[in-house]
Amino acid sequence: MSLMAGGPLTNKPNPYDELEYMVRVMARMLVDNPDDLVVRTARGDGFMAVEVVCGERDAGSLIGQRGKHAEAMRLLLMAGGAVRKIRVTVQFMSREQDGLPSR
Repeated sequence: MSLMAGGPLTNKPNPYDELEYMVRVMARMLVDNPDDLVVRTARGDGFMAVEVVCGERDAGSLIGQRGKHAEAMRLLLMAGGAVRKIRVTVQFMSREQDGLPSR
C-alpha cells in the first residue's frame, strides 16, 4: 500500500499522510545522513504536531543559517495544512536533545 493511499473506501489521499510525506521529503533532502532522520507525528482533529529528529552533525543543515531552512519548512507545511484545514506545528531536535540512541 502506498504512503499516499487513502482508506479502503476512497481514492482520496489522507491529508495527514500527505503532510507527513512532505516533511520527510524536505528533511531528507537537507541532511547528509537521511537514514538517521526520524519524523514523529501526533494527529488530532484538524491538528498535527511534527517532530523532526536528526543527528547532531545534521542539525545545522536541517535548520540552516539563522533558521532559514526550518522556517521555510514550517511555512510550507502550514500552507499545506491550511489548504487541508489542518493546523500544523513543527519542532526540530537533535538526537542528543531528544534522548534517542545514536545510530
